[in-house]
Amino acid sequence: MNIMNFDSSQKFLNYLQLQTLLPASMKVLEVKNGYFKNKDGKQIPWGQLYVVDIDLYKKFEGIGQPESCPQILIKLRQYKEEDLSQLLGAKVNLPNCNLIFHFDKFKQPTGFALSTELKDIEVDSNA
Repeated sequence: MNIMNFDSSQKFLNYLQLQTLLPASMKVLEVKNGYFKNKDGKQIPWGQLYVVDIDLYKKFEGIGQPESCPQILIKLRQYKEEDLSQLLGAKVNLPNCNLIFHFDKFKQPTGFALSTELKDIEVDSNA
């Protein structure tokens, strides 16, 4: 990747999105959900998936270190308190996802995540 200057964080994300190759299939290791209060004090549901590249995960399992496999955070847009438990252990594909910044509680960027809607997650029934 070339070192470049970007005049906005969105342009930087757009560039990274084009440079990022997602694994062909991923395995869901963990699901999380809950609520946060928006600025009006309203409780808003949130949902997240933690996935791994299946091929890479198998390599880490082969050396007895599956917990060391890098995980990818998937933030669910338009989450409406759906049950995420059926996705645990599932093989999934994410054809329509966006790269986003991940922020801490102080609104400071701490890394990257992927963002998609639950309806856009393809579950491989052959897994």
